[in-house]
Amino acid sequence: MVTTTKKRYLDAADIKDQARGNWMYLFSTLTGIGNAADNFNGNGSSSGSANARSACPVHGGNSNKAFYFFNDSNETGAGGCNSCGVHYDFDLIMWANGWDFRRTVEAVADALDIDESERKRNYKPKPQAEIKPRELTATELEKNLNLKNKMSQQWNEAYPLNKGKAKPARLYFKNRGLGDIGLLGGEVRLHPGLKYWVEDKDTKFGYKSLGTFPCIISTIRNKDGKPTTLHYIYITKDGNKADVPCCKKLGTAQAGVSISGGCIALSPPSRVKGVAEGLETSIAVENATKMPMDCCVNASMLGNWEPDNSTEIVFIWKDKDKPDWRGIRAGERVSNLLKERLEKRGIKVFIMTPPLNEDGVDWLDVYNQLGVLGFPEIAKKWLDIE
Repeated sequence: MVTTTKKRYLDAADIKDQARGNWMYLFSTLTGIGNAADNFNGNGSSSGSANARSACPVHGGNSNKAFYFFNDSNETGAGGCNSCGVHYDFDLIMWANGWDFRRTVEAVADALDIDESERKRNYKPKPQAEIKPRELTATELEKNLNLKNKMSQQWNEAYPLNKGKAKPARLYFKNRGLGDIGLLGGEVRLHPGLKYWVEDKDTKFGYKSLGTFPCIISTIRNKDGKPTTLHYIYITKDGNKADVPCCKKLGTAQAGVSISGGCIALSPPSRVKGVAEGLETSIAVENATKMPMDCCVNASMLGNWEPDNSTEIVFIWKDKDKPDWRGIRAGERVSNLLKERLEKRGIKVFIMTPPLNEDGVDWLDVYNQLGVLGFPEIAKKWLDIE
């Protein structure tokens, strides 16, 4: 007698909705970052409250504090490492454990006692407005005010890219093969000098400065266009990458303000929108195709990107990543997840893969090696749609 097992139906979006508000329990139960999860109280941030930190589950780290949670991590599932970057919800568990997507979704469902998703394919998600954010403490409100003042000060001290004192930024983009980049929607500026900080457990405050460098700063905005944080690229006066451990950094998140879904909006809202990870990659695509672009900074933010309400067609210009130690290609995986999520809303989505026969390349490499001719099919689709 042959017995058949009914295939378990799990809708990832449904499982993620039910995980909202339970991520600390899930991280504590399923991953090696349980110490940070168990001590999380909603007051930890990337700026360093120790009760929200632990050793990185992938590379460890010397301080045992490399991994951190954000203030809203129990709601969003976000967490990050000073070296490895920020990860979200399922992706964080996959990164920490080396699991594939299906195994991760099943493990989360099991931890939440979900046998099968009740949600059907035609499910329409609840409006975001129905989710009531928790009230912030007086300490969090004060920290938020300080962060906003700091960002405003840095932005006001910085120069638009067409100013003479912004020459290091223009040289940087020129050195990357991008030529005259214009104003980049007014969302990117050059700060004349910001200190670069790294962790140092031997110092009084736990951090030390490696010097002051010119810095390209970009505004990260949420779907509604509100600024959430800044992105930093530390460079030299002659337009090269600064000699620091990681020249690109994402600014500290404000309490109760999620950066998930945000981007650097290089172009205003439009019916057709292109989206990519890196700033230089996004500029290359915009130069080659004249397509309005949003820059998502990294793979995790690309996977969680939220289009404007006017957007009907999306081109995902994915990176052609090398597989990591688990055999996972981050750019491909998050692009597919984003495509699936947007198509459920009725948005038409194209995934664009660099036409180069090697791994570890992106559309900036295409632009520099093949020029505009590396984008013919894409340009045609763009013109046909318009």
